[in-house]
Amino acid sequence: MALKGKFFELIRISYHCKSVVLGTLLGKGRIEVLTDEEIENYKPAEFSFIKRSEYARLHFTHKYNWKRKNYFFWKVSQVSELNSYNPIYEVVRGCFVLFLRFRGRDSIPLTKLYESIYENGSLKIKRDWLNDLTPTAIMVLWFDSGKIVKPFNYAVIKMSKFDRPQLEILVEYFKSVWGIEFGIEELYSKRGRSRIQLYLETEKLEKFFSIFLPLIPAPELVYKVGIVYDDPILQQRWNSELLKTLPHFKEALIKQKMI
Repeated sequence: MALKGKFFELIRISYHCKSVVLGTLLGKGRIEVLTDEEIENYKPAEFSFIKRSEYARLHFTHKYNWKRKNYFFWKVSQVSELNSYNPIYEVVRGCFVLFLRFRGRDSIPLTKLYESIYENGSLKIKRDWLNDLTPTAIMVLWFDSGKIVKPFNYAVIKMSKFDRPQLEILVEYFKSVWGIEFGIEELYSKRGRSRIQLYLETEKLEKFFSIFLPLIPAPELVYKVGIVYDDPILQQRWNSELLKTLPHFKEALIKQKMI
């Protein structure tokens, strides 16, 4: 069961919106604070009054395909309280690029969030704010950066913007709060470039997915929880659990051959 953290109590962002933001920041998103020079070069007249301490923006990208499109717009709707006018989104090189821009009054909570969890322009994983993660935040992290590797059927979450000590804190959080033991894996390309990710063995996937399974916001996303077992009994059990928990997505489950 999730801990009820108090790290962000004084930051005026709703509980649900904060969950989506935190999951996004662990996944594909980031908070940017404009420099004074960027503000001076910012053209729209309605932003001429902005000061650096009053302006922050949330930025995230997702691949543009039919499975991801509804998830992208779901995230836009879930953080709508942070923008005071229509967010900007566009298709760039086959990817959606979304900029949520904030007016001074509306951006103060996000700026305070930035000041609480960023150091030298980078998000720093710390246990005190991990206690504020909710099932929604964990779901967003998985949908942002996680995948099931087939045919081996284990899960990985790409976390290359963090170093091993930070990921060890995240791994300990999952173990102590949710009883789920992730491993940390560093991979190297032929050119010597490295990337780091969390991994989870097949037998632990059901427990992990059960954290957020009822919260899945769009039928196109059910493929992200599609475990494939060699054992037909285990497969039938998981298929039945999917149908029981997501009866409103029955058509999508059938279409993607998951039941």
